[in-house]
Amino acid sequence: MELVEKAATLLFENAHEVSVNKDVFQASCLNICFLRGLSDVNSNATSGYVTFLRPEYATIVQDLEGKPLKVLLLDGELTENYRHLGFNKATGLKSVSEFANNERRTSEDLWISRAYQRIVQASIDLILVKGDACPQLVMQCMHRNILIITHIKPNILQAFSDCTGAEQVAYLTQISHHSIGCEVFAKICPQWSSESSQTIAVSLLAHRMNLVTVMLRCRLMPKMQVMEDQFWACSYKLHNALLDQKVFPGGGAVELFCLNHLRKLEERLISVSSVNREPQFFTSSWLHPSAIHYRSSVYRCLAQGWNKYLSTLLFNIGEYSSEFEAMTFIQNETQKLGACSSPSLYLFNEYSRNVVFVDDLEHPQIAHRKVMVYDNVIPKVEAWRSAVHLVLTVLQSDAEIITGSTTQKQIITGESGRGDYVFL
Repeated sequence: MELVEKAATLLFENAHEVSVNKDVFQASCLNICFLRGLSDVNSNATSGYVTFLRPEYATIVQDLEGKPLKVLLLDGELTENYRHLGFNKATGLKSVSEFANNERRTSEDLWISRAYQRIVQASIDLILVKGDACPQLVMQCMHRNILIITHIKPNILQAFSDCTGAEQVAYLTQISHHSIGCEVFAKICPQWSSESSQTIAVSLLAHRMNLVTVMLRCRLMPKMQVMEDQFWACSYKLHNALLDQKVFPGGGAVELFCLNHLRKLEERLISVSSVNREPQFFTSSWLHPSAIHYRSSVYRCLAQGWNKYLSTLLFNIGEYSSEFEAMTFIQNETQKLGACSSPSLYLFNEYSRNVVFVDDLEHPQIAHRKVMVYDNVIPKVEAWRSAVHLVLTVLQSDAEIITGSTTQKQIITGESGRGDYVFL
């Protein structure tokens, strides 16, 4: 989450230069790179796009460093056989020119020559390709200090398109002054280069660029996937929180508040049913007179299930050694909430800060550091609504079964004198 905060800060700092909504944190504006060898506390975030290239690209990047580069964005592959999605080429057909030049050079060599000429004539310095690129064409471009970077994600291509004004094209034949962007700067980041992996870190940055690269460092390769999943989970939590403009107090505080609310509803209904034992209003349904009596039982069962859920959750995350200890903690907190005049204020001021800790054994200076935790509103409310809907479905099914076993079937007789319809 600290990395997400750093990335969001960089995006918001650049928001005054970009026509974007400052209140919405877009996860699509983030790029992730992995670097082995150092601890995860050395992870950092920087503006722009950072990628790793082979060492032979170092000379090209050094020659291009400090110069405003012209960029071409290819939404496809830079190969001869690439065709855009939906294109169906007839097989087994060759043009007359291909037969005439077949003895001198192949069609691939001819395509490489034409593609190289188009790139040079357009004075392009940087090409970002969504897919693969022809190795022979890449080598020819390297001799002329033209940098080609492949396997670029669609959101990164869109970020370069927004800040440079370049239109994404599928083929080199579509090159025009509208499809070429300007003012892109490249440089080598020596602090992020890895000697063990034999790669160099190259940073691409442009004015008004709404993109941040997060560098995840880790010593263990299997842990990288876990770190990436945690980072994206935190990113989307922040995105949803800014989109909703409201959050719940986390760490189990809002769950305790709901448990206390269920207990109060149960006590209120019990007191009402004890005063008014006879229902004041009757309807044709036999279930309505007993609704007040059974409603308190339903709230009590919901509170017990909620208590069981919280105790299991606290036990699974390692807060307590057994579910009994977790239940004891929940009962004590519920009693404190019942004694408070404002349970919500008590939970926000005390519970959220006293329950959640950060314990890092590798860095004692931040060990047992208290942090505030919040939960997203819409996902949690939707989960609760689904759970309550399931409970209501079960209760409705039970009511229909009880009704069918205790009442007689009403038979509506038609003109023929036989039972045409059967109702409960």
